[in-house]
Amino acid sequence: ARQPEGTVNRIPELERTEIVARLSALADDTRLHILQLVSEKGEIRVQDILEVINLSQPSVSRYLSQLTASGYLQERRESGAKVYILNKDRIDKTLKAVNAFLLGQ
Repeated sequence: ARQPEGTVNRIPELERTEIVARLSALADDTRLHILQLVSEKGEIRVQDILEVINLSQPSVSRYLSQLTASGYLQERRESGAKVYILNKDRIDKTLKAVNAFLLGQ
C-alpha cells in the first residue's frame, strides 16, 4: 500500500526512559573510546582493545558487556576469542530517536 502524498516517514519514537538508557551507555569516555576503536577497525578482538586501552581485563570486559547489553556492540567467537563489531543500525536509530524526541523531527 502506498502512503498518502505528503506523508512523512518517521522512525518509531522511543520512550524517554529508553533514550536515557541508551545515552547512559554512551556517557563514558572509555566506552566511547572502545566504540571508536571498533568503528576504526571494523571488528576487534578483546586482546587488541587491551593493548590500546590501559585497563585491566576485567574492567575492559565490564565495559564491553555494557556496550553489548545496550546493543551498540555485537560479539561473536573466532578461534576461541571474542570479536566485537559495531552495531551501526543501533547507533543510527538512537541518534534519530534523540533527534525526534528533542526536535520533533
